[in-house]
Amino acid sequence: MNSASSSSSSSSTPQPTVVQYKSTHSSADSSGQLPLEYEWDVYHIDPHESMRQIGEGIWQPLFIASFSTVRDFWCLFNNIAPPSFLPFNTHLFVFKHGIQPTWENIDNKNGGELSFLVNTQEEALDEFDDVWRNTLMGLIGEYFSESKLINGISCTSKAKYAKFSFWIRDAKDEAAILKIKQEWVELCNTRLNSQFKNESLAFKPFSK
Repeated sequence: MNSASSSSSSSSTPQPTVVQYKSTHSSADSSGQLPLEYEWDVYHIDPHESMRQIGEGIWQPLFIASFSTVRDFWCLFNNIAPPSFLPFNTHLFVFKHGIQPTWENIDNKNGGELSFLVNTQEEALDEFDDVWRNTLMGLIGEYFSESKLINGISCTSKAKYAKFSFWIRDAKDEAAILKIKQEWVELCNTRLNSQFKNESLAFKPFSK
């Protein structure tokens, strides 16, 4: 999924690196910015860089920036590489402000992951970039009726697949998880629909 292997979606336009953007974030003010319902924090893990390892194969997520307005979101989104250009084993996280993207975090430990895997060897690379963009915009735009249970989302780049996950606060709220599944399918109505269907979305509690 890195640029060396993604000729089908590459162009002459240079792609941003994972952490090119550095925020000078301030809260929404009276200048006409459109405030979001929540403030969001962006993190990444790239084991190819010099990052603090906190366990076997586990790295400390690195904070990139925060945003709380539509304008700040687009400034950030347009300067971070899409999933198809991420180095293998890289992770991106977008979480509600103050919630760390780790299983052990007090806001996550009783929850779990609702995940969808895209086979990057069979699908057009721009398709899973679309899934990431649509999911992220739906999350910050309060598209999901059970958004209070969503702590954040993550994207993981692997050699053969990309993994997209919602981090759910309460693993026992099965009705809410089902609703999020259904709305996610409706939101990401792309050519990936043959894969992206309710049955292909798997939920796994962090406690198991």
